[in-house]
Formats: sequence, structure tokens, C-alpha cells
Amino acid sequence: MSQLRTNSIVPVGGIPAGASGGGVVQTVQSTLTSVISYNSGGAQIPITASITPRSSSNKILIIGQICCDIDSSSRGFLSLSKAGSKITAYQGDAAGSRTLAVGNMENNDTGVAQIYTLCYLDSPATTSSTTYGIVMERDGSTMYVNRSSDDSNSGTRMRGATSLTLLEISG
Repeated sequence: MSQLRTNSIVPVGGIPAGASGGGVVQTVQSTLTSVISYNSGGAQIPITASITPRSSSNKILIIGQICCDIDSSSRGFLSLSKAGSKITAYQGDAAGSRTLAVGNMENNDTGVAQIYTLCYLDSPATTSSTTYGIVMERDGSTMYVNRSSDDSNSGTRMRGATSLTLLEISG
């Protein structure tokens, strides 16, 4: 005799509004393994992920892990983007002349790339495809993605990878 045992069954479209939510409806992930360097201004790192929410009341959990380093005594800034524009709700207060950004990195003078994590819960309020990405800005010297600023000794310097993961969370 066959048996089916479960604590709950969640519809493929997620839990309806008004019900207790929090279930993961779908996930999308992009990875970037190539080495990239930026030596002027800021740029959208060439990693994006698109997701089409199944319900306009659902939220998107964005998790970015960036392997990067910066030359000399410079500073860099990392931000998340939505449809090509920075998500301003996930940036620091611009008191005075400070830069609005998250993931502030300063050169550690070790020539070793660091892993930075950005995590934000977005409410896109749509069932249209939405594209998210990572923006890198610098204040000074060259910034590197997926490698250290000292890549000359391949025997001791390891290269990394960058990822962007989207999880649709039922509302």
C-alpha cells in the first residue's frame, strides 16, 4: 500500500497573499569566473540575473558574492542594481559628501582578493521579468574582479568567482 506523508504542500505559484508566507518559489543563479579590471569610474560588473516573479506580492532575495581587490591606497564601493540602476534603498546615508554605497572596501595591501557579500530583500511588485546586477565603483586605482591586485605570482595567489543568486519568496 502506498503512502504520502507531508507537513505541507505549497502551490507552484507560492503561498497566496494573506496566508503565512516565506516559502521559496524559484531560484536563479549566475556566475562570473573571468578576470576583469576597472581603472576608471564605475561600471556594472558583467553579471546579471533575471527572474519573473509568479506573484506581484512576492519578494526577491538578492545575494551577491563578489571576489575582488583594489590597488594601492584606494577605496572601492559595491552596490546592487535593478534594471540597470542602483538600488538606492540598499545604500548608506549620504551625510555630507559621503558616497552612497555598500560593501565599502579599502586596500588591505596584502594583494589578496576578498569576498564581499551583498544581501537585500526587494519588493518588485510585478510579474514581469526583472534583472538584477552588481555595480562596482572606485575612488583611485584599479579594481579587480575574481583576482587579487597582485596577480604576478600564480603559485601563491588564487583566483575566485563571483555569483549572483535570486530567490523568489512567497508573500
